[in-house]
Amino acid sequence: MRDRLVGSLTYATALFTGETVVRFETYLQQVLAAMAADEAQVVDRIGMLPAAERQQVLETWNTTTTTTTAGPEAPGVVHGLVEAQAVARPDAIAVVAEGQALSYGALNARATRWRACCARRAWGPDQRVALCLERSLELVVGILAVLKAGGAYVPLDRRIRPSGWPSCSPTVSRCWC
Repeated sequence: MRDRLVGSLTYATALFTGETVVRFETYLQQVLAAMAADEAQVVDRIGMLPAAERQQVLETWNTTTTTTTAGPEAPGVVHGLVEAQAVARPDAIAVVAEGQALSYGALNARATRWRACCARRAWGPDQRVALCLERSLELVVGILAVLKAGGAYVPLDRRIRPSGWPSCSPTVSRCWC
């Protein structure tokens, strides 16, 4: 018995099916076997999915390839899709929040104005821009503006205030609170 590890799993049947628990057991066995094979390896680097399940998740279920044109004006990017709708259906409702609505035309126009603000602040391609806004129309406009400027939107939650606000994380290029 010295070379064996023995254990049991107890679970809430109201929350998990037996099939799910067996799958979790397989994951645990994968991690334990990898740990036994190399005691020096870092635990968060251990793959817990069996090879067949890993292939299913990463390759079979992930066949989401679409063809889009590269660049900020590409039709397959979110802001490109909104711009296309703003031209095709400017008066159609694009977003509703807290009883207020914005049409595609209005959403695109406001985001374009915010994009100009981004440009004045030298926020542009490949920069992370943190927005600290409650869920609202303005948040949607802000996200769209950041994307139009070529940046990446970083959400900040007003309820979780890190020390030193309004300064941001060192990995975030710009803040917009």
